[in-house]
Amino acid sequence: MKYLNYIILLIPVPFLFHFYEYGQHLKDQNAPFLFVGFLFFVTLAAITTRNMSFFKIFLLSIVQSLISFYLASKFIENDTYWFKPFDRDKVILITSLIYFLGQLLVRAILKWIKKP
Repeated sequence: MKYLNYIILLIPVPFLFHFYEYGQHLKDQNAPFLFVGFLFFVTLAAITTRNMSFFKIFLLSIVQSLISFYLASKFIENDTYWFKPFDRDKVILITSLIYFLGQLLVRAILKWIKKP
């Protein structure tokens, strides 16, 4: 079970978020599952790692961000029109930060609810 927590935290969600979003943009379609999918992964990661230390989560989030950067450089074009006013890498970094903070928020809510 411990390794499953690590695997869930290492899923490159910021990359998947922008890969899906940019792919839908190229097809001139909306991305209807983008926000719901992002919230699902935030909640899943927070629930499965609620008993893990903050330091481990922080380190695994850095590794996950690096994986997202690598995959984005290979599979997402740095389209300056689409990623305006930032470039692709800064957008991945901002999404990684929002993903990490979302996990911390859900974990805090879970711990607050758990207290009698």
